[in-house]
Amino acid sequence: FTVNSDATTAEEVATIPLIEERTRLLNEVGRVIHYEYADSVCNLVQSANHSAVQLVQLMSRKFRGFADHCICPWNGKQAFFYKRAQIFVAEIYAAFKGKSMGDFYDIEQLTCFADYRVPQLLRELNIVHYSPRICEIIDGDDDSALIGAGSKDEILIRAAMICAVEQLKQKLNANRKGKKPLISIEIDWCLWNRGEQLNAQQKLRPHHKTLTVYY
Repeated sequence: FTVNSDATTAEEVATIPLIEERTRLLNEVGRVIHYEYADSVCNLVQSANHSAVQLVQLMSRKFRGFADHCICPWNGKQAFFYKRAQIFVAEIYAAFKGKSMGDFYDIEQLTCFADYRVPQLLRELNIVHYSPRICEIIDGDDDSALIGAGSKDEILIRAAMICAVEQLKQKLNANRKGKKPLISIEIDWCLWNRGEQLNAQQKLRPHHKTLTVYY
Protein backbone atom coordinates (compact mmCIF):
# COMPACT_ATOMS: atom_id res chain seq x y z
CA PHE A 1 0.00 0.00 0.00
CA THR A 2 1.53 3.28 -1.14
CA VAL A 3 0.29 6.79 -0.53
CA ASN A 4 2.56 8.32 -3.16
CA SER A 5 1.95 6.39 -6.38
CA ASP A 6 4.70 8.36 -8.12
CA ALA A 7 7.35 7.29 -5.63
CA THR A 8 10.62 6.19 -7.17
CA THR A 9 12.74 5.60 -4.06
CA ALA A 10 12.15 3.88 -0.74
CA GLU A 11 12.30 7.27 1.02
CA GLU A 12 9.34 8.50 -1.02
CA VAL A 13 7.13 5.57 -0.21
CA ALA A 14 4.73 6.11 2.70
CA THR A 15 3.04 3.07 4.15
CA ILE A 16 -0.41 3.30 5.68
CA PRO A 17 -0.17 3.07 9.48
CA LEU A 18 -1.91 0.12 11.14
CA ILE A 19 -2.84 -1.32 7.76
CA GLU A 20 -3.57 -4.81 9.08
CA GLU A 21 -5.96 -3.50 11.72
CA ARG A 22 -7.61 -1.13 9.24
CA THR A 23 -8.10 -4.01 6.84
CA ARG A 24 -9.64 -6.15 9.58
CA LEU A 25 -12.03 -3.36 10.55
CA LEU A 26 -13.01 -2.76 6.93
CA ASN A 27 -13.81 -6.44 6.51
CA GLU A 28 -15.81 -6.32 9.73
CA VAL A 29 -17.97 -3.54 8.32
CA GLY A 30 -18.66 -5.60 5.23
CA ARG A 31 -19.59 -8.68 7.26
CA VAL A 32 -22.00 -6.82 9.54
CA ILE A 33 -23.69 -5.01 6.66
CA HIS A 34 -23.99 -8.30 4.75
CA TYR A 35 -25.28 -10.55 7.51
CA GLU A 36 -27.29 -8.16 9.66
CA TYR A 37 -28.57 -5.55 7.19
CA ALA A 38 -29.04 -7.50 3.95
CA ASP A 39 -26.14 -5.75 2.21
CA SER A 40 -27.80 -2.36 2.68
CA VAL A 41 -26.38 0.63 4.52
CA CYS A 42 -29.83 2.16 4.13
CA ASN A 43 -31.25 -0.60 6.31
CA LEU A 44 -28.63 0.20 8.92
CA VAL A 45 -29.45 3.91 8.94
CA GLN A 46 -33.20 3.36 8.97
CA SER A 47 -32.93 1.00 11.95
CA ALA A 48 -32.09 4.05 14.11
CA ASN A 49 -35.57 5.52 13.50
CA HIS A 50 -34.31 8.99 12.59
CA SER A 51 -32.29 9.36 15.79
CA ALA A 52 -28.74 10.61 15.37
CA VAL A 53 -27.87 9.49 18.90
CA GLN A 54 -29.24 6.00 18.36
CA LEU A 55 -27.33 5.67 15.10
CA VAL A 56 -24.07 6.73 16.78
CA GLN A 57 -24.69 4.19 19.52
CA LEU A 58 -25.48 1.53 16.94
CA MET A 59 -22.32 2.24 14.95
CA SER A 60 -20.11 2.12 18.03
CA ARG A 61 -21.74 -1.13 19.16
CA LYS A 62 -21.72 -2.98 15.85
CA PHE A 63 -18.37 -1.82 14.47
CA ARG A 64 -15.29 -1.93 16.70
CA GLY A 65 -13.50 0.64 14.56
CA PHE A 66 -16.16 3.16 15.58
CA ALA A 67 -16.04 2.33 19.31
CA ASP A 68 -13.95 5.39 20.07
CA HIS A 69 -13.73 5.41 23.85
CA CYS A 70 -11.06 4.93 26.46
CA ILE A 71 -10.39 4.89 30.19
CA CYS A 72 -9.14 8.12 31.74
CA PRO A 73 -5.85 7.13 33.41
CA TRP A 74 -6.24 9.66 36.23
CA ASN A 75 -9.69 8.65 37.52
CA GLY A 76 -10.60 5.34 35.87
CA LYS A 77 -13.73 6.76 34.22
CA GLN A 78 -14.63 6.17 30.58
CA ALA A 79 -14.38 8.94 27.99
CA PHE A 80 -16.49 8.64 24.85
CA PHE A 81 -15.56 10.56 21.69
CA TYR A 82 -17.13 8.52 18.86
CA LYS A 83 -15.51 10.69 16.22
CA ARG A 84 -16.03 8.41 13.21
CA ALA A 85 -19.52 7.31 14.27
CA GLN A 86 -20.62 10.94 14.57
CA ILE A 87 -19.06 11.85 11.23
CA PHE A 88 -20.95 8.97 9.62
CA VAL A 89 -24.24 10.38 10.90
CA ALA A 90 -23.32 13.97 10.09
CA GLU A 91 -22.36 13.12 6.51
CA ILE A 92 -25.72 11.43 5.96
CA TYR A 93 -27.42 14.48 7.42
CA ALA A 94 -25.45 16.75 5.07
CA ALA A 95 -25.84 14.56 1.97
CA PHE A 96 -29.62 14.49 2.34
CA LYS A 97 -29.78 18.11 3.55
CA GLY A 98 -31.55 17.06 6.70
CA LYS A 99 -34.38 15.41 4.81
CA SER A 100 -35.48 11.87 4.01
CA MET A 101 -32.85 9.48 5.32
CA GLY A 102 -30.89 12.44 6.69
CA ASP A 103 -33.77 13.69 8.83
CA PHE A 104 -32.56 13.23 12.41
CA TYR A 105 -34.75 14.77 15.08
CA ASP A 106 -31.84 15.01 17.55
CA ILE A 107 -28.97 16.01 15.25
CA GLU A 108 -28.12 18.88 17.62
CA GLN A 109 -27.03 16.32 20.22
CA LEU A 110 -23.88 15.44 18.27
CA THR A 111 -20.60 17.05 19.30
CA CYS A 112 -17.75 18.11 17.08
CA PHE A 113 -15.45 15.39 15.75
CA ALA A 114 -12.46 15.25 18.07
CA ASP A 115 -9.30 14.60 16.06
CA TYR A 116 -6.18 16.59 15.19
CA ARG A 117 -6.90 19.36 12.65
CA VAL A 118 -9.35 21.45 14.66
CA PRO A 119 -7.19 21.38 17.83
CA GLN A 120 -4.32 22.52 15.63
CA LEU A 121 -6.39 25.51 14.46
CA LEU A 122 -7.77 26.29 17.92
CA ARG A 123 -4.24 26.39 19.25
CA GLU A 124 -3.20 28.87 16.57
CA LEU A 125 -6.20 31.04 17.43
CA ASN A 126 -5.15 31.03 21.11
CA ILE A 127 -8.41 29.36 22.06
CA VAL A 128 -6.70 26.18 23.26
CA HIS A 129 -3.32 26.27 25.02
CA TYR A 130 -0.94 23.36 25.56
CA SER A 131 1.52 22.88 28.39
CA PRO A 132 5.22 23.40 27.56
CA ARG A 133 5.77 19.65 27.74
CA ILE A 134 3.06 18.90 25.17
CA CYS A 135 4.29 21.75 22.96
CA GLU A 136 7.75 20.21 23.00
CA ILE A 137 6.37 16.87 21.82
CA ILE A 138 4.26 18.40 19.05
CA ASP A 139 6.64 21.12 17.87
CA GLY A 140 9.93 19.27 18.35
CA ASP A 141 12.30 18.19 15.61
CA ASP A 142 11.43 14.52 16.06
CA ASP A 143 8.71 13.88 13.46
CA SER A 144 8.09 10.46 14.96
CA ALA A 145 7.19 11.85 18.40
CA LEU A 146 3.70 10.64 19.28
CA ILE A 147 0.99 11.49 21.74
CA GLY A 148 -0.06 8.06 22.98
CA ALA A 149 -3.50 6.77 22.02
CA GLY A 150 -5.71 6.81 25.12
CA SER A 151 -3.10 8.73 27.08
CA LYS A 152 -3.94 11.62 29.39
CA ASP A 153 -2.45 14.04 26.86
CA GLU A 154 -4.55 12.75 23.97
CA ILE A 155 -7.75 12.65 26.01
CA LEU A 156 -7.26 16.22 27.21
CA ILE A 157 -6.47 17.54 23.72
CA ARG A 158 -9.59 15.97 22.26
CA ALA A 159 -11.75 16.97 25.23
CA ALA A 160 -10.49 20.56 25.05
CA MET A 161 -11.55 20.70 21.42
CA ILE A 162 -15.08 19.57 22.25
CA CYS A 163 -15.40 22.04 25.14
CA ALA A 164 -14.05 24.89 23.01
CA VAL A 165 -16.48 24.20 20.17
CA GLU A 166 -19.41 24.00 22.59
CA GLN A 167 -18.47 27.37 24.05
CA LEU A 168 -18.06 28.84 20.57
CA LYS A 169 -21.53 27.54 19.72
CA GLN A 170 -23.03 29.26 22.76
CA LYS A 171 -21.33 32.57 21.94
CA LEU A 172 -22.30 32.45 18.26
CA ASN A 173 -25.91 31.49 18.92
CA ALA A 174 -26.28 34.27 21.49
CA ASN A 175 -25.88 36.69 18.56
CA ARG A 176 -28.21 34.83 16.19
CA LYS A 177 -31.53 35.96 17.58
CA GLY A 178 -34.32 35.08 15.19
CA LYS A 179 -32.06 32.77 13.18
CA LYS A 180 -31.75 29.01 13.24
CA PRO A 181 -29.19 28.07 15.91
CA LEU A 182 -25.90 26.64 14.77
CA ILE A 183 -25.16 23.07 15.78
CA SER A 184 -21.79 21.65 16.76
CA ILE A 185 -21.20 19.70 13.58
CA GLU A 186 -21.69 22.83 11.45
CA ILE A 187 -19.07 24.70 13.48
CA ASP A 188 -16.75 21.71 13.16
CA TRP A 189 -17.10 21.77 9.38
CA CYS A 190 -16.19 25.45 9.27
CA LEU A 191 -13.21 25.04 11.57
CA TRP A 192 -11.96 21.93 9.76
CA ASN A 193 -12.11 23.63 6.34
CA ARG A 194 -10.31 26.69 7.67
CA GLY A 195 -7.70 24.48 9.29
CA GLU A 196 -7.14 22.61 6.04
CA GLN A 197 -6.68 25.89 4.16
CA LEU A 198 -4.20 27.35 6.63
CA ASN A 199 -2.29 24.10 6.98
CA ALA A 200 -1.91 23.84 3.21
CA GLN A 201 -0.49 27.38 3.29
CA GLN A 202 1.89 26.31 6.09
CA LYS A 203 0.42 28.90 8.43
CA LEU A 204 -0.21 26.52 11.33
CA ARG A 205 2.12 24.93 13.80
CA PRO A 206 2.20 21.11 13.69
CA HIS A 207 -0.72 19.05 14.90
CA HIS A 208 -0.36 16.27 17.43
CA LYS A 209 0.33 12.79 16.07
CA THR A 210 -1.32 9.69 17.52
CA LEU A 211 -1.21 6.14 16.20
CA THR A 212 -4.89 5.19 16.20
CA VAL A 213 -7.68 3.88 13.99
CA TYR A 214 -10.22 6.28 15.45
CA TYR A 215 -9.09 9.38 13.51
